[in-house]
Amino acid sequence: MIYEIDFRAETHEFPKKIIWATDLHLDAADKAQHRLFCELAISYEPDIVLIGGDISNGETSLIHLRQLAKLIKKPLYFVLGNHDFYHGSIYNIRKIAHEITEEFPNVKYLTDGGVVPLSEQTALIGHDGWYDGRSGDFMHSDIMLNDYFLIDELKKLSQDARLHKLNQLGSEAADYLKKTLIEAFEKYDRVIILTHVPPFAEACFYDGRICDANWAPHFVGQATGEALEDVMGRYLSKQLLVLCGHTHSGNDVEILPNLRVVSGQTELGVPNVQGLILIN
Repeated sequence: MIYEIDFRAETHEFPKKIIWATDLHLDAADKAQHRLFCELAISYEPDIVLIGGDISNGETSLIHLRQLAKLIKKPLYFVLGNHDFYHGSIYNIRKIAHEITEEFPNVKYLTDGGVVPLSEQTALIGHDGWYDGRSGDFMHSDIMLNDYFLIDELKKLSQDARLHKLNQLGSEAADYLKKTLIEAFEKYDRVIILTHVPPFAEACFYDGRICDANWAPHFVGQATGEALEDVMGRYLSKQLLVLCGHTHSGNDVEILPNLRVVSGQTELGVPNVQGLILIN
């Protein structure tokens, strides 16, 4: 499913085109699928490309990101997902991701990247985000993601210690996005947030339904959702569009009249474009 989202203030104005892709999992796709994805992305003739995390696995993700940057040759903004940190540490992978932006002038890693102007009306901010264990019932959940075995910061932890770490990661994302969103609204009326993890349970579909208390702790960044609701409740004249992924199930939900969240629908092994967004 490809979402067509008109995020313009005045629809009669000539738009800029943004394409958004998430959960590419290029390690699960063959070279032919890689080529088809790049051809598809280019065919939209986008002004801007957004990549919403889970590019591949571990440092392979950053190899694939370099390939995308070389082939697509458009301004490319990205965040990372949980799979991108496999077989390593969150800190080290983020450090390498920032180094890639120095290598490619057209590429920017949004985590800690500040406010990015897209037009006179619209800005972009982003953060990898993290599910934070606050939604659902973490202590009684029987879900054990591969993250808990393959990411350095989450390995070999007791359940209490793991919940504390997830809380910390979720709060870090929430604090950054809240601060940066307020900064963006000082100049822009419309903001797009690119993140990996859905910030609301309502936006978090899994297996065709909203995820239950067993899955929600591992799929929802509740602290981020609470932060965004707080900001948008105070900036009623502003508009926010959140683009996320992680669950592979698409959903489009209006949390508030000025807060829309779209989750990408993806199929493992078939990297695709999830959204075409028009801005002015």
